[in-house]
Amino acid sequence: MNTLIIESSTDIELLALSSGRGIFQFSERTGLSHSTGMFVNLESLFDSAGLSIRDIELLGVGTGPGSFTGIRIAVSTARMLSQILQVPLVGVRSHEIYAASSGTDDNETIAVAFDAKKSKVYAGLYIKQGGSTVTLIEPGDFFIQEFFEKIPDTERITCIGDGFAKYRAELEDYSAEKGTAYSFAEDFMPSGEAASLLVLEKFRLSPGLYSDYSGTLPSYERLSDAENAYNLKKK
Repeated sequence: MNTLIIESSTDIELLALSSGRGIFQFSERTGLSHSTGMFVNLESLFDSAGLSIRDIELLGVGTGPGSFTGIRIAVSTARMLSQILQVPLVGVRSHEIYAASSGTDDNETIAVAFDAKKSKVYAGLYIKQGGSTVTLIEPGDFFIQEFFEKIPDTERITCIGDGFAKYRAELEDYSAEKGTAYSFAEDFMPSGEAASLLVLEKFRLSPGLYSDYSGTLPSYERLSDAENAYNLKKK
């Protein structure tokens, strides 16, 4: 099944095209400037795969939480393509895509945290079970210590995302206090293959759930600065 994935909720832009010929992937740090190059990158991806946009049978998109601009670009682009091509669209929390890309063994805990500014992180917790990624804590808007307090006791945890890079000292304190060993990949990149398998798994479990693109919405988890300013002005 020819599947296209779009994920740009952080400064990493992931575009993945899965076909019978294999997985074709664009994954780079674009510095939150996804709008300037996404369609050029998509064109290059299709050229590499020897396919056209009309060959796509299934779409997947990372819905956040993360960068407001990045999420809007990914979701609006995926919704537009789903409407034009008349193909299903599967919305997936961006953190789940990252967790699925971790390459960890079964029963290992995976924490994903993106820097959310304002001394907070967008963070979620997962575990691999039977090859699938199971959500333990839904991605939300947390202070880092608040998130650590929600993590159940575990011997080892894999930490992914720039939120942990920013709060590395707090991560080390948590590890020492709980006696939990942790690993952290400095230059982690999400996997196009993992993202494609995740989207395909969700679609096959409930195909009817994804027939209407309008049901796929961004997961912001907080109001934007502009919305906060507008609400304050109204008061």
